[in-house]
Amino acid sequence: MASEFDSNLNSAEAPLETEAPLTIAEEVEAKATAEVLPAEAAAEAAAEALAPPDAPESPSDAPESAFVSYYESIETDDQTEPYRASKRPAWLKALVAVIVAAFIFTCGWYVGSKGLISSPSNGGSGSVHTVVKRIDEAATLLDQGSIMDFDVDKATDDALEALFGALDDEHAEYMNEKEFDQYLKMMGGSFKGVGVLLEQVDEYVVIDEAYPGSSAEEAGAQFGDVILKIDGDDGSSCDSGHWTSEEVAAAIQNRDEGDTVEIVVLRPTEASLDAFVEAANAGEDLPKLEGTEVTMTMTFGEVDLPTGNYDMIGDIGYIALIEFNDASGEFVEDAVKDLQSRGAKAIILDLRDNLGGFVDQAVKIVSLFVEDGDVVQLKGKTKENSTTYTTSGDSICDLPMVVLINGYSASASEIAAGALRDNGRATIVGTQSYGKGTVQEITGLSFGGAIKYTIARYLTPNGTAIDGVGIEPDVIVEAGKNDEIGKAGKDAQLDEALRILNEQI
Repeated sequence: MASEFDSNLNSAEAPLETEAPLTIAEEVEAKATAEVLPAEAAAEAAAEALAPPDAPESPSDAPESAFVSYYESIETDDQTEPYRASKRPAWLKALVAVIVAAFIFTCGWYVGSKGLISSPSNGGSGSVHTVVKRIDEAATLLDQGSIMDFDVDKATDDALEALFGALDDEHAEYMNEKEFDQYLKMMGGSFKGVGVLLEQVDEYVVIDEAYPGSSAEEAGAQFGDVILKIDGDDGSSCDSGHWTSEEVAAAIQNRDEGDTVEIVVLRPTEASLDAFVEAANAGEDLPKLEGTEVTMTMTFGEVDLPTGNYDMIGDIGYIALIEFNDASGEFVEDAVKDLQSRGAKAIILDLRDNLGGFVDQAVKIVSLFVEDGDVVQLKGKTKENSTTYTTSGDSICDLPMVVLINGYSASASEIAAGALRDNGRATIVGTQSYGKGTVQEITGLSFGGAIKYTIARYLTPNGTAIDGVGIEPDVIVEAGKNDEIGKAGKDAQLDEALRILNEQI
């Protein structure tokens, strides 16, 4: 099977021969493989999904679906999507279909000829195939005797969602063709929408950010705007009686490229928004927002996502990386070269709120700072499925360095931070990282869409396990209550990084 790493990374020879055998491998075999719960649970749930629409309900107490919907998964997963805005609240960010990106919280994907997918293999045995046989038996009976209409696409989606709902793998999921297409575009750095990042805060749907150059930015959307109406609809017909983030996303997405959407928001006064943010960060009851209604017209279309930003802070180059998409390595390389040309004497790499993405991009970035060294150890079910990836030998920077992390630095962020520290290249400052240390494979399906499931765990070069633990900073600094991320003098973690580096240069 081709690997996304193949064209970009150098695999160390016989990486496992000198390691202590079995203890980690046994743990990997138990936890990192796609282990299915009892076949009965998956088969019953999937068979229920195959029932014709008007068929009587089965007396079975199998769940309607053990897998939450696409939008619900974004809403309920303990994931956030980062942004770089001042006074941002520490809420759970629901990046819903307006900028469909729930899937970036995965590190490591295998690829086929061009995309991020591999081809499924034939054959196999075990509990999954027991499920397949049982579903086939039920489907055959329906084909032979049912007089009711049968929606093949819906049955396929529902059955696969039920199957993955019974999988003991929190990162596994089935993506239908539309969702997979959106995913591919997101990881390519673009998507279709109007260019807003949304948050669900109690009953409020709040605009967290309007992306630079987007229609939303051009229309004047601002941080703190609360969605009131979409094309005249106030959301009162929604199940909850008001708009939710996923319903706003669906309403905006339900149009063709070039179509417009009219959005009415409540724009809070500065005092009202400050009080709201303070209460949200403190976990207190939210005060009523006061402000004025603003009507904006936005155009639905392609939106380019920012990869990050960089600038000089005194004699120190500061690089904030938002995610590890397929442009991240080139972005950091260009940033480092430009900052060095401007006289940078040290580098800060800010990975706070960066949930990760492509592992090959993490390796590219580490390779910019480490000439010769390991980056990450991948531990699969067997030694044949395990390997160690090393730097490319194309280092361009040997300046003193600090990496900033926090509780929402995950997966590829943790790979980069761990590798830079284990290779003696950076001091880690901030708070404990998230602890996402597993690798998923994405396999394309012949009928459209794809499935994602866990195939390995990763360790830092020194053999430190990260999953469920995270990276512990060398210097622990808590973020201040009113910190403004990326602003020197108003960002305690950044200020500590600057202090450390100014003592070294």
